[in-house]
Amino acid sequence: MDILNNIFHKKHLDKPIENLIYFKSKEVLIENIGNEVIKSDIDGEKGPEGSLEIKCLFEGIEILGIN
Repeated sequence: MDILNNIFHKKHLDKPIENLIYFKSKEVLIENIGNEVIKSDIDGEKGPEGSLEIKCLFEGIEILGIN
């Protein structure tokens, strides 16, 4: 819960949080490595499996990934 609190208050921008990757991009392509299956979760619901291509809208949302 501390990680979510830090993200909400933007403290992660001043002091890096362990295992949190923060970046901005217009497009992100996530591909499988070997036989590993990528599972996705979209707003709490099961999303598509496999490679993902994410395109962000100008002034849309920021995507945070936890490694």
